[in-house]
Amino acid sequence: MKRLFLVAPVCALALNAAAPRKVDPTFLRRHLPSVAAKQMDVSTDTCLYKPVFGEGDSETSIVRGVARFGEITVSPGGSCNAVTYPAEEQVYVIMEGNGTLLYGDQTAPVKKDDFMYLPAGVRHGVSNPGA
Repeated sequence: MKRLFLVAPVCALALNAAAPRKVDPTFLRRHLPSVAAKQMDVSTDTCLYKPVFGEGDSETSIVRGVARFGEITVSPGGSCNAVTYPAEEQVYVIMEGNGTLLYGDQTAPVKKDDFMYLPAGVRHGVSNPGA
């Protein structure tokens, strides 16, 4: 049983670099198997999202230059909800398996080690049509 697995960091377009802050450098350390899946806008019964940091994580105020960074796992035959983020760029990296990327009105096959940059405002999603 193959799963489509990807890591999806999302960068906010507007950064507030002028605000000084102190950040404990150990904050960003997460052990992915320990991060619990959370219901988010991309989530479905067959698409699990684990917020590693940023939106959905309990420590959302620490990271300012990245809106969200997480892991999505799509079950065989499953898909995620298509989403549009008007002020956020997205980067997807396929870590395992293969599937289909929805990009606007287009679809494209994706596989392990593929990298996708998705500009702000473009509707997108992923699915795993495999068995």
